[in-house]
Amino acid sequence: MDRRKAGDMLDSIINKLREFDDGYTSRINRMYEGSNPAVQAAAVIAGGGHPSLRRGEIDQDVYGPERRITQGARNALEYVLPVASTVPKYVIPAAGVALAGRGVMDIAAGFGGPADQQESGQITINDLSPAAQSLIKGNPGEQIVAGMRGYGAYANLSQSELEQMLEAVNNTAFYQ
Repeated sequence: MDRRKAGDMLDSIINKLREFDDGYTSRINRMYEGSNPAVQAAAVIAGGGHPSLRRGEIDQDVYGPERRITQGARNALEYVLPVASTVPKYVIPAAGVALAGRGVMDIAAGFGGPADQQESGQITINDLSPAAQSLIKGNPGEQIVAGMRGYGAYANLSQSELEQMLEAVNNTAFYQ
């Protein structure tokens, strides 16, 4: 890839990022429409209301002719505004997401160990009847047959007849 194509690609990426940032900045500024001028100025300076990827433009004609020291201060402010606007728009939300992720990791790390083990004297799944085991394990065929036991025409079926029904249900195309 020659330098010209790489430069064009970089310019294209930067322009797309600027478009995104400009739209985000516009939405932030719309939140402060109708507010008093001090609030609007604070929104631009500290609330993310200035584009983060564009140099600030400060009107030097407001105070008359510019001296060297005021020109230096103006030039510095033109670069400080985008940096200051980046923090509330991108840095603080990213830090919040990172801290939330850390909190989830800390919660997950709290699981396991002796507190999550079965205590002595508790029944295990092997101690349950096959019907109860099927309800816990989630075999649909066993759940159907277990639900039929003791009802209506199925009340007097033997265990072998119920097992035959289970096999028939499990062999249907629906459960294959």
